[in-house]
Amino acid sequence: MSTLLGKTVMKLLPSKSLRRALVKSASNKLRWKLALPCEEKYWHDYISQSGGQYAADFAQRLDPNLPLQPHIRDHIAFRGTSTVRILDVGAGPLTCLGKTWPGRTLELTPTDPLANDYARILRAHNVTPPVPTQFCCAERLTSKFPENHFDLAYSRNALDHSFEPLAAISQMLKVIKPDCTILLEHLLNEAETEKYYGLHQWNFTQRDNQFIIWNKRTTLNVAAELGPQAQITSTVANNWLTVTIKKIP
Repeated sequence: MSTLLGKTVMKLLPSKSLRRALVKSASNKLRWKLALPCEEKYWHDYISQSGGQYAADFAQRLDPNLPLQPHIRDHIAFRGTSTVRILDVGAGPLTCLGKTWPGRTLELTPTDPLANDYARILRAHNVTPPVPTQFCCAERLTSKFPENHFDLAYSRNALDHSFEPLAAISQMLKVIKPDCTILLEHLLNEAETEKYYGLHQWNFTQRDNQFIIWNKRTTLNVAAELGPQAQITSTVANNWLTVTIKKIP
C-alpha cells in the first residue's frame, strides 16, 4: 500500500479505535512474516536430521498406520456417519496426528502457512509425508474450506505462533460442525519463555479458570471475545494448557 493511499484509507475509517486496530494488525502480520525464516530453519533441521533428539516423534509422524490418539478420539461426536473429518491447523511439514481409526474412515487435513516451503524441504531429503500439509493461514481458513465441515479442529503448539490467534480460533469455529469441538494443546506462556524470539509472539495461559491470550501489548479473554457461540474449558498439567472450545448452534 502506498503512503498516500494508506493515509487516505486511514482517514476513511470511522474511528480512532478502528484505525489503531488496523495498525496493530498490520504490525502483527509484518512481525510474523519477518520471523517465518526462523520457523522454516527449525523444520529444515528437524527433517534433515530425521528428528534429531526427537527421532521417535519423527518416526511416528511418518507412520501411515499410526492410530489416531485416544485423547483426540474422545473429543469427536458422531452423527450416524463412519467418516470423520479432522482439521490440523499449523501442522508443520508432518502432522503429529494418527492416520488410522479402525471402523472409521478418517479424513485428515493438515494445514500450515509454510506448507509450500515444507514440501520443498521434504523433497530435498526424500521424505514423503503420509498426509501432505496444505497451504493455508490459520486466520484465513474459510477462504479454503466450507463452514460447518469438520468434526474436529485441532492445533498443537502452533496458534501461539500465528499473527492473530483469536482470528484463527474464530475461523476454526466457523469450519467445524455445530456441537463439535476445537482442541488446542499449547505450552504455557511460550512467548515469555522464548523471550519473544521468532514466531513466539503470543502467550496462551489460564487465569481464574479462563483461557487468556496475551503479550506485552494485548490481553484477550477468549470466552468474552467469542461470546455465546462457544463453550470453553481449559486445564493445565505439566506446563501444558489444554483448551476445548465447543461450537454452540
